[in-house]
Amino acid sequence: MTTERQVSRKAARSPIVAAAAVTVDLSSNDYLGLRNDPRVRAAAIRAIERYGVGSGGARDVAVGMGLVHELEQRLALYKGVPIVRVTQSGYAANIGIIPVLVAGDDVVILDRQSHRSSADGATLSGARVLTYPHADMAALAEAVHFAADGKHRVLIVTDGVFGMSGDIAPLPRIVEIAEAAGAEVMVHLASACLAALDVIEAEPERNDLLWANRHRLADGLASAGIDIGPSQTPIVPVILRDPALALELGRRIRARGVIAGILVPPKVAPHEARLRLIASAAHSPAEIDFAVSVIADASRSIDGTADRSARV
Repeated sequence: MTTERQVSRKAARSPIVAAAAVTVDLSSNDYLGLRNDPRVRAAAIRAIERYGVGSGGARDVAVGMGLVHELEQRLALYKGVPIVRVTQSGYAANIGIIPVLVAGDDVVILDRQSHRSSADGATLSGARVLTYPHADMAALAEAVHFAADGKHRVLIVTDGVFGMSGDIAPLPRIVEIAEAAGAEVMVHLASACLAALDVIEAEPERNDLLWANRHRLADGLASAGIDIGPSQTPIVPVILRDPALALELGRRIRARGVIAGILVPPKVAPHEARLRLIASAAHSPAEIDFAVSVIADASRSIDGTADRSARV
């Protein structure tokens, strides 16, 4: 049995997906196929049996926080940084950290496609909030120049990978702009649980499988004339612009066994409706090819999708 099939079977579809008789799930953020890995599930069960379903208190006094401290130390070593702090979710991280870093007359500058939690954290901080068009470095430089008065903190907040379009933030340029003006940069990234980190370190081939599947998915869709936008990551959008078309395409591919995220306003800006597909190390080449075929066929069957949307 190849590693590819081992990973795919170990990361079998969730009970919810299986119950829906779905053939290929392209809606999950489970990039490395870890959510149903037996080792990760067993570790979660052991932790629940020992500590219950929650800490029951703050991290400085609660029982069972040793696991969290161990995860933080392991993640710091894995990432090559001095300190890591773990929160219960990415949303909690941003709404908790940003108000600690800025307040009052400080300024937060956000990419307009940054995660909603970043915008909420900036608002909760009480700082002034500026935004710039997605990945527009000239606009960012102008905003930083406007905000940097030498008296107050300027914090640029950006996603590392943008969840709606799948492109990567130009971090070297962002840091260059920040350093020139004395501003600071905060990057929103994802992390892992302790058992998942064990699997990631023991099976680096999962990353190779993920990227092979991503390229197979993106290349297949692009070859079918489907607009996938600026995607550079396993997040591959199908740009439709019209919310009605996005809803209809999502419904049609679901009926044929393919699940995708359907993003329509207010999740995205007007005229930016899309499906969001996410490749995983758990997918087989046959599953990716099936999904591409279903999406391409369904797109052609809907007047105004795919090729037509790419010309808008």
